[in-house]
Amino acid sequence: MPYIKETCIAGNTIEVSKHYSYKWHKPGEIRSKKAIPSKECQKRINQRKAARDLRRLMNCNFFKGDYLVTLDFQKEKEISPEEIQTLIQKFIRRLRIETKRQGLTLKYIYTKEIGPRGSKHLHILLNRIPSEMLVKTWPHGGINIKPIYTDENSAIADYFVKYALKTEETEKAGGYKVGKRWYSSKNLLKPRIRRKVISAKEFRKEPSIKKGFEVLKDLTRRGFSEVTGFEFLSYVLLKTERPDKKGGGGYGNGHIHGRED
Repeated sequence: MPYIKETCIAGNTIEVSKHYSYKWHKPGEIRSKKAIPSKECQKRINQRKAARDLRRLMNCNFFKGDYLVTLDFQKEKEISPEEIQTLIQKFIRRLRIETKRQGLTLKYIYTKEIGPRGSKHLHILLNRIPSEMLVKTWPHGGINIKPIYTDENSAIADYFVKYALKTEETEKAGGYKVGKRWYSSKNLLKPRIRRKVISAKEFRKEPSIKKGFEVLKDLTRRGFSEVTGFEFLSYVLLKTERPDKKGGGGYGNGHIHGRED
């Protein structure tokens, strides 16, 4: 009987998910015991989905040599989340003006980190621009710049979601309006997703590795869905060659070749 295969092309990564559903599953398939997800379980599911979606967006647009930047708020010690967001928006406007003045493109994704004990930071993923621009446009505290050393951004996406959740909790506890989990420039490329029903008795239980790619073991998941109870497999392939950054990665056309399994 058929199963569902979802393929997502994001920059130099290919993400594959195979799973059965209520409609498409093996005859006599034994499902794990399905229960209504607890509040904590649903929170974990939502967090994984948020990190996955953010990882895909990052992989489409940011590559080895781009920047992960942490900006501190040291001078404004007693400021509200609304005031923090205003300062960030002013910073982004100034940075956009500076890059445009030098004929450069600005691409970014950022999230806020506002802790319950008063810590305040801005975490931002940037395409490669002169670091002097950050010094010129950020007068509120320290600047920490780390070049990205890989073409896969799962760890950064996980951290961004963690910071966003911490900020949400702080904003709720303080009675403030909860903002977006992350913000991004409008010029980002979007991942390409293809979903197909595959006619086969069952899917292969191990990742199918394409030539020129490696499987990221930390991102390989298999088991039974907490929602449907049916079996699934998901994994991520990373291109081993240096990326072609024209058009945001070597797979902008969204074509996948090879047999389904």
